[in-house]
Amino acid sequence: MSKCFYIILLVLVTGCVSNDLQRVSEINLNDKILVVSKFENTFPFKTVGFSAFQNDSFEIEVSDWSINSFIENTISEKLDINYMAITSLIIRKNVSIPKNQPFIGYPSSISNKTVLAEANKLNAKYILIVSPIDFPDVYFGTNQYINGNGVYKRNSNMIQHAQMSFNLFDATTGQFIATNGTIGHNGGDSVWITSKTLSGYIFESESDLTEETLTYIQTNNEELIKELVDRSLDFMNFKVNKT
Repeated sequence: MSKCFYIILLVLVTGCVSNDLQRVSEINLNDKILVVSKFENTFPFKTVGFSAFQNDSFEIEVSDWSINSFIENTISEKLDINYMAITSLIIRKNVSIPKNQPFIGYPSSISNKTVLAEANKLNAKYILIVSPIDFPDVYFGTNQYINGNGVYKRNSNMIQHAQMSFNLFDATTGQFIATNGTIGHNGGDSVWITSKTLSGYIFESESDLTEETLTYIQTNNEELIKELVDRSLDFMNFKVNKT
């Protein structure tokens, strides 16, 4: 009896949460969309060898890249064509990174009262949260998890990657509406992930990074972000001009 109960409950709960891309397409022109980016001010370099003894990683501090502001501004410029995009440092500070619920695969509602109160004060209709995705290695097929944006080396192969989750919420109720990936972030044509090959570089420690290579990596990161912004907003049915 209890097993049947949990099966029925799971079906009911799952049926209440979906990736409602239709609702995104029906957002009124000039509605306020609060854009929030939740990336850290660090950038990781990860190496995976043939054995665990060859695995290594380090991070650099990149607050001067202003990654969150860059993401918010890039998205806002796209949305401002048909909507009214706004940002808020208060909400960026207080909102949590959305986490997918077990079995359902979609985030819980926003319940932080400070966030919802500030969104209400700003007359926002929706909150779009962009955050890094932690996902199994789809680049080289190892047993590692790769998170967000960074540089990843596997033996003699090296890439720079970006993995970004877009989750839209109702700013009044906090209810989840839609994402750029369905359950497990495997939706669409994988619009949440991209990468490019890096050749001729050796990054074993922060001392290997010259000012020139740091500028190159920052430029790559911004280009990869722009690519995922375009692909994700299009997949989610926002009315934006394609570039």
